[in-house]
Amino acid sequence: MIHICLHRALQHLSSSSCFSLSDNAVGSETFEQNVAQVNGYSIMLARCDGGRSNAVWEIIRSDETWLYSFDREKKQKLAQWTPVGEAPIQKFRSEHSKAKQMMAVCMTKVVHVAAVALVQQSTVTGA
Repeated sequence: MIHICLHRALQHLSSSSCFSLSDNAVGSETFEQNVAQVNGYSIMLARCDGGRSNAVWEIIRSDETWLYSFDREKKQKLAQWTPVGEAPIQKFRSEHSKAKQMMAVCMTKVVHVAAVALVQQSTVTGA
């Protein structure tokens, strides 16, 4: 039962989790695959709130992403209109953004927890 509940609750989350959900329909896995997935879910749930809670919405997920800032006027000057049905005109793009910053974004199923600017392109790992 825990496999079915967690599979449904987590199927829309990103693939950056500490384990991967099966793409197969529930019940089509072998017994060994089911045992491995339930063990993975149990380990993950034990990590929630020091093992005192098994609420899916308390699972903290994080992802690292780049945020870019472009000069709007420069981008608009590079835009060109092309008539319908014609091949697009080769255009030159801006190679560099005005600024870029790597961010680590952490969230639970129901709320945003934190967004941290990462310096020198460092990464975040969870224990």
